[in-house]
Amino acid sequence: MSKLFSKAVTVLSLMLILVLTICSCAPITPPGTDEDCGEGYHTFIEFESDGNATCLSDGTKTATCEDCSKTMTVTDLGSALGHNYVGGKCTRCETPDPSYDGTEENPCSSGHSYTNGTCTVCGAKDPSASSQPTEGVHVGKGYIITANNKNGPLYFSGTVTGGRFDASTDKLFATTVYMEEADGGFRIYLIKSSARNYIVMDDSSTGGNITTTRSEATVFKWNSSIKTLVVVAEANNRAFGIGASSTYSNFSPYDSSNKDYNWGRFVEVSSTAPDVPAAPEVPDTPEDIPSGSAIVINGQTIPYYNGSADYVIVNGNKPFFTSGELKTTAWWSYSPLDSLGRTTGAFACVCRATMPNDDRDSISHLKPTGWKQASYSGVVTDLYNRSHLLAHAFMSDDVHMENLITGTAHMNQKTMQIFETQVLNAVKSGDYIMYRVTPVYEGNNLVCTGVLMEAYSTNDGGDSIEFCVFVYNVQPGVVIDYRTGSSKLGDPTKIHASNTGTSVVIGKKSQ
Repeated sequence: MSKLFSKAVTVLSLMLILVLTICSCAPITPPGTDEDCGEGYHTFIEFESDGNATCLSDGTKTATCEDCSKTMTVTDLGSALGHNYVGGKCTRCETPDPSYDGTEENPCSSGHSYTNGTCTVCGAKDPSASSQPTEGVHVGKGYIITANNKNGPLYFSGTVTGGRFDASTDKLFATTVYMEEADGGFRIYLIKSSARNYIVMDDSSTGGNITTTRSEATVFKWNSSIKTLVVVAEANNRAFGIGASSTYSNFSPYDSSNKDYNWGRFVEVSSTAPDVPAAPEVPDTPEDIPSGSAIVINGQTIPYYNGSADYVIVNGNKPFFTSGELKTTAWWSYSPLDSLGRTTGAFACVCRATMPNDDRDSISHLKPTGWKQASYSGVVTDLYNRSHLLAHAFMSDDVHMENLITGTAHMNQKTMQIFETQVLNAVKSGDYIMYRVTPVYEGNNLVCTGVLMEAYSTNDGGDSIEFCVFVYNVQPGVVIDYRTGSSKLGDPTKIHASNTGTSVVIGKKSQ
C-alpha cells in the first residue's frame, strides 16, 4: 500500500511540475531542433495580437523566434470582443439584439464620447479625427527599424549601397527615423547634415530599390494586419514595405507575395523628434535676366552659355590630377551626396577590368535632385536624362544615386558622349584612364549648371587621351530654373536669376 501511495505522489508531483511549467511566463520553446535556427530550437517570447478577433470568436496572436525568422501563431484566449448592442443591433457585426423591443432611445442623442477616433458608446467614427492611426507610428517620435534574417536581428543603418539600405547586427549602429504626416500617411525621414533626408522607395512588381533624397518622398501608410508601414503598388495592389530577406544582410523593398521576406518593425526609441526643418519650398516660375556673374574653376572664369559652344576647354585642356592620384589599376570612388542630397562627383581609373559584362540595371527608380521631367513638342521629348558621371559603357558599378545627376538630353546624349566615346575607345585599346566628372552647382540650386570632365591615360603619360572641359547643362529652346528643375520654352542664353555664380576648387588646388 505504501508503494502504491508513493507512486501516486510521484505522478501528482510530475503533473504539478508540468502544469507550473505550462502556466509560467517562460518563453515557449518547442522541442526538437531546426537547422534554420541559430540556437538549434525556436524561442518565442513576445506574442502580439493579430487583430482578428470577432464578437464571438477568439482571435490569434503571433510571435517571431528571437533567434531566426520563424513565427508561431496561437489562439489568443479570451480575446473575443462580445456584442456591443446599440439601437437594436451590434455596432460591430450588426447581429440583431434579441432583447431589443424597439423603444430604446439613441444613447448618443446628446453627443458622442470619442476616444481615439471612435465613440465608446455606439461605435460611431469621429469625423474630425486625424488620419494618424491610433496604433503604430506617430509624428514627433523616433524609431529604429529592425527585422530578422537567418542569422538573427538586423538594424536599419541609414546608408545606401546599390539601391539597398545597409544593415547592422549591432543595435548601437541603428539609425533613428522620424515621421512627417502627409496625404493620410507618413513620409519617413532620417537626419543627415542637419537636414531631413526622406526615404524614396520604388514599388515595382519585382521589388525595386530604395534610397534617400531631399527633394521627394514616398508616402507610406500603416498596415494594421502586418503592423508596419507599406506602400500599395497601383500596378498589382500588393503591399510593399521596408524589411529584410532571410538570406541577405540589408534592408530593401519587397512585396507581400515574397515568402522569403521579413517585414521591418518600427520600435520607438525617442519621444521627441529633433527640430529640423523640411526642405524649403522654392517658387517654380523663372524670370529671365541677362548674365551678370560667372563660374570660376580653380581661378579660371567660365563664361555662361551663349549658344556658340556646348563646352569650353579649361586649364589648357590639362586635368587637375595630382601625381599621387594617378593609378594603373582598376579603381573608382563616388563622393557622398551633400546636405541637399546633390550628387557631388565621381573619380576612377577605368580600364578593361571595369567594363560591364551584362546589361545595365534599371535606374528608373532613382531621381536625382531637381528631377522635374518635361516634354516640349517639336523641341525635346524628354528634357531630362539620369546622366551618369561614370558611364555604364566603361563602369560596371554604376547604379548609384551618387553617380547620377539631372542632366539635359542635349548635354547627356550629345556633348558628354563626345568625351565618353574617347574614353571608351582608349579603354578598349587597353589603356588605363584616370577619369573624373564633377557637377558644378551655383548656390543651393538643385540642378547643376554643368560638369567638369577630366581624363588622362596613365599608362602612356597622356599620349592616348588627355582633356579637361566644362560641359554646359543646357537644352536648346528651353530655359531651366536651376534652383528647382522647373523649365519652360525660351532662349537658354538668358540666364535665370538663380544663376548667381560660384567658385569651385578641383584636385590639387583643393589641398
